[in-house]
Amino acid sequence: RSLSEAAQYYWNQFKFFTESARHVQTEPGIRALRDELLRRFNDQIHPRHVHNMYLQACANIGLGHMAENGFLYMLNCPDSKNRALPNLRSHRLIMEAFARGDVTASSRAKVEEWYHRLIRRGFRPDLNAYHALLCSAHGKLADAERWQKKMEDDGVRPERETFDLIIDIAKNAETSAVTMSKSPVDFWIKKRNILFPTAVS
Repeated sequence: RSLSEAAQYYWNQFKFFTESARHVQTEPGIRALRDELLRRFNDQIHPRHVHNMYLQACANIGLGHMAENGFLYMLNCPDSKNRALPNLRSHRLIMEAFARGDVTASSRAKVEEWYHRLIRRGFRPDLNAYHALLCSAHGKLADAERWQKKMEDDGVRPERETFDLIIDIAKNAETSAVTMSKSPVDFWIKKRNILFPTAVS
């Protein structure tokens, strides 16, 4: 469906500020654009697209708790016309928001919590969901290797970035649960380069 000139303008602004969001100070302005789009253009833009774009901004900045608030707002908007059922992307963006935020045990727990919520809602975790889990490992190589194995068992095909994430974690690890070796970095670089021969170590 084509958008009116005004709706297209607001949507483009919303997308621009969301995609460039890197600082917490930008969140209130993005939230205001979300509310304006929902108020004025919910007959032209599906509310879930608007809500998910806000969650994307929270993920870019690393604002897990704001993303959770946005998820609740999606379900419980005062105006029922602006409510939407969250989809796989909605859940995964909250995982990414916590994974990219401050490195704490509670943030790691939150990423796993939303992973399990996603599954309970009947969604199948995708590559980006597993990347969020890997990002949340933050130096915990055993956790990263556990999630890589789970991803493999679930039939989700890794990409070069998958191994790059594990290699970054392995650089700060002394031992590896998978290799039982003092050189986990070499093991994961070799595995990446076998699957992706053009990768540069």
